[in-house]
Amino acid sequence: MKQLVLAMLVLNCFMAMAQRLQVREVKAFRMTPGGNQPQLQLHEKYDKNGNLLYSYQPDINCTREYTYDQQNRLVRAYQMCGESFWNGTLSYRYPASNIVITQSEALIGGRYFRVDTLDNQKKILASWSYWVQEGDFIDSTITYVQYQYSDKGLLVGKHTQITSYDKRYGLAPDGRSDEYEQYQYDDRDSLIAKYAYSDSATSKRMIYQARFDSLTGKLIESFEQPYENEGIMRKEYVYDEQGRLSHFKNWYLASEEGAWELTREVIYRYPSPEERIEIWRSYYQNAFDTEEVMTFYRHLLMRITVLDARGQGQEVVIYQYTYYDE
Repeated sequence: MKQLVLAMLVLNCFMAMAQRLQVREVKAFRMTPGGNQPQLQLHEKYDKNGNLLYSYQPDINCTREYTYDQQNRLVRAYQMCGESFWNGTLSYRYPASNIVITQSEALIGGRYFRVDTLDNQKKILASWSYWVQEGDFIDSTITYVQYQYSDKGLLVGKHTQITSYDKRYGLAPDGRSDEYEQYQYDDRDSLIAKYAYSDSATSKRMIYQARFDSLTGKLIESFEQPYENEGIMRKEYVYDEQGRLSHFKNWYLASEEGAWELTREVIYRYPSPEERIEIWRSYYQNAFDTEEVMTFYRHLLMRITVLDARGQGQEVVIYQYTYYDE
């Protein structure tokens, strides 16, 4: 289920750009050294409202299709991808202005049902979901999440209750858990800290911390450790004189006995007001590994060039767009 939700969140970012620029269709072609002809990597279609209708990724044999109602609300999402994805169809119903019901129609690997309650600003107040998976042991999971907001509408608390059932032991719950999260903001309403604890506030620990520039209010550093027994992620942000992001670094600390390791850095360049170049560099154990150069025009990705550790081109991906006003 996570793979489908994550994919939809990522695609929503591009959908917003498509709506602003009236994109009708997107195609991306990969060209490799010695290849006979470009290979299709991505194909997407949008309606005039910027809603994604169709997406196909041949390299993972993944097809997604979306349907909307007259109010531009998603009513159906279909996905058929590889074995590492949950595949099938999700339907969405809106029986009231503050209720959203999500239900799987033919989800391969299990069944899913969820009810979200919203406030007048369309912020989620509570979510109840029921997940039944195929297998010999854990049969179903019920999750209930409550959200709390400040007078300004900022999320300040979240309480998650999870109850699991095992088909071998009848109706008795197999396990229960309560997870709490609290959120803290500065005077500019920027999120500066997240705290998490289970059952009792005595186990509260910080899972996210952010630091902002006192003059500009821009994020300059953050730390994140969502799981207690895993490492810490550190992110650093640098801006140019125009206030644009110019450099980003991602560090990882596996344990208190270890040392910080650089895993990713991104360099941003702005040749013109409408152009942006992002140089993504990957590192393995602090050693440079590969580099991807992404070129954007009017916020749309136009080209990706992948280089190896010696700076040699391995492949190039070219994006092509058609628009409704053409």
